[in-house]
Amino acid sequence: MTQGTPFTVDVHDEPPGTRLLRVRGDVDMESAPELRGVVGHEMAHLSPGDTLVIDLGGVETLDSSGLSVLIMAKRHSDTAGVTLALRNVTPHQESVLRRTGLAAFLLDAGHLADRARGPLEDSVGG
Repeated sequence: MTQGTPFTVDVHDEPPGTRLLRVRGDVDMESAPELRGVVGHEMAHLSPGDTLVIDLGGVETLDSSGLSVLIMAKRHSDTAGVTLALRNVTPHQESVLRRTGLAAFLLDAGHLADRARGPLEDSVGG
């Protein structure tokens, strides 16, 4: 890990049926097992139709180990009938997801549409 923000995962109850995981620091080969454990624990306590939100806004580094955790989370959520939502995906993280071919798998259509629309609206002044 680098000397940045220490790795943490805070779990919050959102509206009924929604759990929020607020992730901070580096998600790398050192911290990915902890994140994998938290995701697995929370997924085990959700019911079909519930939502697991992973907030990546505080993530400084997301390496292949971190991507692996997100893939695992998506596969488990699909199997369990739980919606997985990524929140506060940075432009750099989205770029990594696109280059690895994971954007369509991990990001919902609304997020992709908002990101595609955002720069155009900014350039038009809207």
